[in-house]
Formats: sequence, structure tokens, C-alpha cells
Amino acid sequence: MIFANALIRKGIEIEVLESPTVGIIGVGEGSTPWRRGFFDGLGIEESEWMPASDATYKCVRRMVDQARFRELLPPVRVDARQPDDDAVRPQRARASERRGRVDASQPVLLAVGLAQGFIEPLEATALLFIQRTAMHFVEFLEAGDLSESAQDRFNQRVNDHFEGTRDYIVTHYKTNTRRDTEYWRANAANTNLSDSLRQLYGLWMAGKSIAPDVGRQVIGKGYPVFSWYCIMSGMGIFPDQKDLHPPTAAENRYSMEEIDNLLTRSAQNFPGQRETLTNIPPKNRERSLQIYFW
Repeated sequence: MIFANALIRKGIEIEVLESPTVGIIGVGEGSTPWRRGFFDGLGIEESEWMPASDATYKCVRRMVDQARFRELLPPVRVDARQPDDDAVRPQRARASERRGRVDASQPVLLAVGLAQGFIEPLEATALLFIQRTAMHFVEFLEAGDLSESAQDRFNQRVNDHFEGTRDYIVTHYKTNTRRDTEYWRANAANTNLSDSLRQLYGLWMAGKSIAPDVGRQVIGKGYPVFSWYCIMSGMGIFPDQKDLHPPTAAENRYSMEEIDNLLTRSAQNFPGQRETLTNIPPKNRERSLQIYFW
């Protein structure tokens, strides 16, 4: 649809071929805030596609028996999703070497979706790979540059996205403290980590800020710093006490009681799912600022 929206109006024909031997692969998890931008670009109202897909807004989810066998309530992006599929992921996330590559030896050859590789088969990250690969490709087409250097830049952009997502998924398993099965013990002991992930862990465990390097996307690529805060602190991974510094006056100006009170009051602003889906306001047609926390 991204290709069709960008190219058909320019007189470029698109032909879709459906394999008679490969069936339709269903989607088992959710999407990301980028999906809203995808529909906005197509001119499809949220009030149309959300109820039609029987989607929900995922604001928080409860995970039990994670780190230290305690309940964890990490904040999750407000999102459209299908019912969760809790199938176990592979021990080590490996991205296909094909990734999203444009092949310089062919006129135009682009692998998208499962053909380009995946880390989580058709879950939120894989859907985002498809969307961003198509968006990047259209960007290069519209710039009129399909030179070998442009293809290298395109491939590097997609590779960075894959590798950043790999690091974030690996962290879910590396930081676990379960010891009930060999699966979890092996993941906690896994030393097959990327250099960027080692650097991020090193900064975190030394009590140093990861915000500058994550903000510049030198490490932790593809995810904002608060996502890394959530997973590291949520899994109970903190520096040694000796490496921590006492909070400054600015950092210590709010008490936990005040924060809890703010969250309790803020929760009153969110109606139930059914009420929300039947009363989605139309898109604001006036010039307005939309912020995607990603």
C-alpha cells in the first residue's frame, strides 16, 4: 500500500503476484506507533481501521514470573494490537543477511517482509521492518537516486534497524534471572552480544548515563532511551550500590507518593476499550503537532 500510494499516481504500475503454494501468514501480536502514521499517510481515519480490525489500545500489560518471579508492569506504547501470542522466541535472535537489501547487480531487487529476514515472525518488530523498508525505498525512488552508493546507504539504514532491534530483543533474555530451566539459564549466560550492546550494558552497570549515546543512536539503535530504562530497570538490572551517586536536589524533588498519586489521577482520563473504539474522534484537519514517542 505504501508503494501504491506513492507510485500509482505518478503513472507507475504495480503488479502483485500471489503464490499458489505459500499460504497467508497471520499476525499474532501488535504494531507500533509508526502504524498510525502509515494509515495517516494513506488518508484512512483511525475511526475506520481501529474498529474494523477489532484492535485495542495497549497502554500497559502485566507480565508475571519474569525477573525474580515478580509481577512487572512496564509501560507499553499506546498501540493497535491483535491478541497476544506468547510463543517462545528463539534463544538468539539472528537477522537474515538478506535484510532489506537492494541488489546492485539487478535493476531493482528489493526483499521485504519475511523474504528479507526477521527477528520476531510478523510481530510488531517485523511489521515495522516492512513499513520502514517500504518507506525508505520510496524515499530513494522519489529522490531519483538508485546508484550503488545510494543502495549502500539504503542497506545500511535497514541493517541498523535490524541490529538495533536484535539488541533490544536479546536484552529481554539476557537480563532474565530465572533458573528453572536450561533455556533461561543459557540465555542469562549468553555472551554472544554485539559491541554496541556491550557498550550500553557497560555504561549502565557503571552508573553512567546512556541517554547521550542512545539519543544520538550510537548505541541502542531504533529505540528511545526510555525503552531502555524500562527494560533494564523493569528486569531489576541496576549498577552496584558503590557505583551509584546520591540524587541531586533536582532529581530528588519528587517523592514516590507524589508520582503514584499522579499516575492514579492520570488513569482516570482513560475510558474503557469499547467506549474508546466507538467514540474515536476524526483526524484533526487543522495544522497540529503530533508526537510519536519512538
